[in-house]
Amino acid sequence: MNDLWQKVLADHYGRPETELMARLTCYSRHYFVTAQDGGHVLSRTVPEPRRLPYELQFGIVRGLLRRGVRTVQPPVLTTAGEPYVVTADGHRWCLRAYTPNDHIASWFLPDRIESAARHLAGLHRAGAGSWWTEQGLPDIDPATVDPFHWETGEVLDRLPWLLARAARSGITADALARVTAAARALSDERDQLDLAHRLGLYGLAHEDYRPDNLLVRNGKVVRILDWDLARRDHQLYDLAFAALQFGGRQCLRPSTSLVLADQFIDAYLKARELPGLRTEHPRLIDWMLRFAVVKRLFTNGITEERLRLLHRLERHLAG
Repeated sequence: MNDLWQKVLADHYGRPETELMARLTCYSRHYFVTAQDGGHVLSRTVPEPRRLPYELQFGIVRGLLRRGVRTVQPPVLTTAGEPYVVTADGHRWCLRAYTPNDHIASWFLPDRIESAARHLAGLHRAGAGSWWTEQGLPDIDPATVDPFHWETGEVLDRLPWLLARAARSGITADALARVTAAARALSDERDQLDLAHRLGLYGLAHEDYRPDNLLVRNGKVVRILDWDLARRDHQLYDLAFAALQFGGRQCLRPSTSLVLADQFIDAYLKARELPGLRTEHPRLIDWMLRFAVVKRLFTNGITEERLRLLHRLERHLAG
């Protein structure tokens, strides 16, 4: 089992002579290797039920490359011409060329935040409108995936079910009351989703755009990683979630700098030639920011930390 990665590289990628340089384990296990044709990263993923289709990410990357996006990277194809391989134990393996990158000690600098925001705007422009259907990408049936992967409108449609599940989870009455009030406020302003559709701000969403998923070289973003959560969704929700990630510690912590999050949003809107959006439609971005936190409360756990972030966000948006 320990040398299965070598067998995968030899049998499926035609690279029998490789040297392991490093391992990294997060959601997947990544093997950093060198071969005759340079450095590569071999990723092993354990299949989980009710996730988005694994192969969807490869169709998304192909479509973005067709649109001229150069910060995404296609996989190295197997000797059979496939983007990944499944071994007998059910694990999925995918090989990519290694991208040299610099260690970033801190993202909490305006120029870095604004650069990240501009790249997200570029992804959204490329994947807006009819792009999804033009690429032949599938619709996602919410009944087949975990609530974490539901599209924004699907979350709103199922708020009663999510609230009932939260009530059964053993959280305190106070926590349940707070998240219920936040959910009802979002539902009462559902017209903001209709507005976002009318503005054409619906299409490809990365769904996990955060500092750890960007590679930087010589001060420039050279690669955007981890497309396994990407789907079609409201792009302003994707913006809101990303802004909160770049405002502080990832995973939505109460220490998030909402000032930095605002800088991210402003840079994004400028890059999409929508600098007046927050003035013309003052409730729209605010709604998406609240939704980003509430969705994580329902899908990642109703914790006191996230409730504190929601409280801080409400105070910040109220001025």
